Amino acid sequence: MLTEGLLIYLDPHDVDGLSEPLNGLEVALWMFDFFSLALVHRLTKKSASMLESAPFKFARGDGVEYFEKLGWTTLDAESTLLAAKRFPRLPRMLRLVTYIPQPNPRKLGSIPWNAVIRLAQ
Repeated sequence: MLTEGLLIYLDPHDVDGLSEPLNGLEVALWMFDFFSLALVHRLTKKSASMLESAPFKFARGDGVEYFEKLGWTTLDAESTLLAAKRFPRLPRMLRLVTYIPQPNPRKLGSIPWNAVIRLAQ
């Protein structure tokens, strides 16, 4: 199941509601993009007027741990920048950023981070 570009617009209750039937349907993999709470705060500050009709609602400081508590197993949590570098789509100016150590995807705290997450049942 691929839900790229969806979760950030859902309330946490709705993300829980989406997770439950996916578990029941024996979905082998669930893949989505994830935005940390710190990154959403930063993006919202910069683009508040643009987000009025579609505000960002789902962001977590506990990262993939949130989904593991819902019964999922984390297979991959790769920074979007690292994924873009791997698929030669990262602008040259951002390549140096990929050498910064990646945060623990379960304890993001105040780190602005965006990632591609792949979960399994």
